[in-house]
Amino acid sequence: MRIRADTFRYDRRTRVLVATGNVVLTFEEVTIHADALVANLETGEVTAEGHARLRVGPQEVSAELLTYNLRSRVGVLQQARTEVRSPLVLGPVHLRAQRLEGVLERTVSIREGFVTTCDPDDPLVYLTADEIAVFLNDKVVGRRVSLWIGGRRILTLPSFIIFLRERRESRLFPVVGYSPTEGWFVKTRYSYFLNDQHWGFLLADYMERLGAGLGVDHFYRLAGERGQGNALLYRLANRQFEGTDWRAILTHRQELSPALHLGLFADYSLRAPAAAPTTSDLYAATDLSYRTARSSTFLFSTLSGTSFGPTYSFTSHLVHSQTLSPGLSGDAIVRFSRTAGPSGIDDELTPRLVLRHFRPGFSTTLVAETSWDLDGEAFPGDQRYMLERLPELTFALSPFRLGGSPFVLQVEGGLGRFREHTVTPLGVTDASRADALLTVSGPVTLAGGTLQLSAFGRGSWYTTGEGRLFTGGRADYVRPLTPLLEFRTAYTTQAVTGGSPFLFDQIAGTFGFAEASLTYRTPGLFARASLTYDALAQRFGSLVAQAVAIPRPGWTVALAASYSPAFGRLDRVEASLDLRLSPEWHVRYLGFYDGFTKQVLHDRLSVTRVFCDCLAVGLTYLGARQEIWLEAWLTAIPWGRGRIGLGQTGLLFEQPFPFTGAP
Repeated sequence: MRIRADTFRYDRRTRVLVATGNVVLTFEEVTIHADALVANLETGEVTAEGHARLRVGPQEVSAELLTYNLRSRVGVLQQARTEVRSPLVLGPVHLRAQRLEGVLERTVSIREGFVTTCDPDDPLVYLTADEIAVFLNDKVVGRRVSLWIGGRRILTLPSFIIFLRERRESRLFPVVGYSPTEGWFVKTRYSYFLNDQHWGFLLADYMERLGAGLGVDHFYRLAGERGQGNALLYRLANRQFEGTDWRAILTHRQELSPALHLGLFADYSLRAPAAAPTTSDLYAATDLSYRTARSSTFLFSTLSGTSFGPTYSFTSHLVHSQTLSPGLSGDAIVRFSRTAGPSGIDDELTPRLVLRHFRPGFSTTLVAETSWDLDGEAFPGDQRYMLERLPELTFALSPFRLGGSPFVLQVEGGLGRFREHTVTPLGVTDASRADALLTVSGPVTLAGGTLQLSAFGRGSWYTTGEGRLFTGGRADYVRPLTPLLEFRTAYTTQAVTGGSPFLFDQIAGTFGFAEASLTYRTPGLFARASLTYDALAQRFGSLVAQAVAIPRPGWTVALAASYSPAFGRLDRVEASLDLRLSPEWHVRYLGFYDGFTKQVLHDRLSVTRVFCDCLAVGLTYLGARQEIWLEAWLTAIPWGRGRIGLGQTGLLFEQPFPFTGAP
């Protein structure tokens, strides 16, 4: 322990130290600043007051009075203030408390708490709570939570959870809306918190066309935090079929050892209509993984079935990867599948072996895979596409420069036997293939510019007597005309002669494609005009012009147009404006002209007003959907927007997710 202060007084009998004036105490990663401090060197208990600040690692809390035990790391702070950071929030979350108690780097509890992302001294929007539990970098849990806007209390909830590291839906208000399937609906999702190991949400929904639903979405952690999961149970009184629907989903992750992990997932649904038989569906999956320094093993299995039939399918993948030596590694993969139904049972086993050898300048890969029909019967599922490698050996030389030229050569090849089972047409092709690929590429300086050349040739020979040659390349020339103006042109071509007896290695046919562009760049302007030409069809493509300008900071103006020489018309014109007129006002516009319909559509016009640099309110017109939306959100959480709109179906609603939700 190190202490700096203006004055000290120490009692050797009681081992109590009193320090006053600019006190700074340092112990490991703990630092305490205060006007006055009393430290019991026997028990490790420290009391500080007067502009007290406690820092543990990166986390810091200010208080008028604090008591902290350097051994247990438990602190009690009066009139405390701190900030919490979250990847889901732009900027800090400000916390204030009448009393803060706990282990600062793990969990603290707050009495008479206050939370805001606004100016903490004059907040426009904030939450208060009788109790708040902060689990660092995980969540903030409040009991008897009130929402305040402009100094007025809007509502009070028994509990509320703010997630700090993942987007989970924690709603302040019911969701009111409309969908073609559900009709008008009201959906609620209220959080509860039992302890750090058990919390969740209660669901209560009403859907005009489907009925009323009740459910619970529960999250849990096991002792030692080596296992955690989520269980959802939902019941729907389905008015369409005058029956009851049930849905249960379980997700669980378990650390069996530092190297061994298990994952479980199950999704079960049951439908019990009044005038029809009860049906059910099940999907389950397990994921077992084991890792060492030189190997990894995964076993992933799935089971899906339905009572209709009944039918079910089971698949299991076993994958083992092993480093055999510094230059040699391999994979062993086995896939088993079973499909069962009224037409019978089909069992399939597909083993695959991969060996890889690496050395400086050279690499090889050996792949062998096949498929075995274990049931030994004719089954409709047996007639499917399948490719067997019996085996295939491929090699690649590292790229090397051709003499003193700027060109680089790469050589690849392979030899393998393949058995291909096809459905259309139904049959089996069993043959061997020898393959070689040469690629040459490099830059050439030409007429003040750079010409990038790339050419390839691939030859394939088959024991069926067939052969194929695949050639092609690309030339890309770039030349600066002025410091601000650049010219670029390119030509891409490829051609194929001969053919392959297999479907899996078919190659696209011949084409030739040219393109040219002019680009102009300044710090405040980007403009480009480009044109394409199909050499085989002898036809020009669209002439496209684009420009993006920044006339002043915070302003972006973008324009784009497409002209078709083939039809002699303007195909499309687009305009986009993003204007930040001031810190409080923001205007966005997107519109386009369609040359085919000869119509101008104002696709989006949005005006946003920011209040107190904290709360944003926007009015948006969507031309394509003929809707007007009024939005509100905290500037620190721009993806948590609540919206109410007016459209062709009447009133429209979207739920605000203040601390979670998709952007």
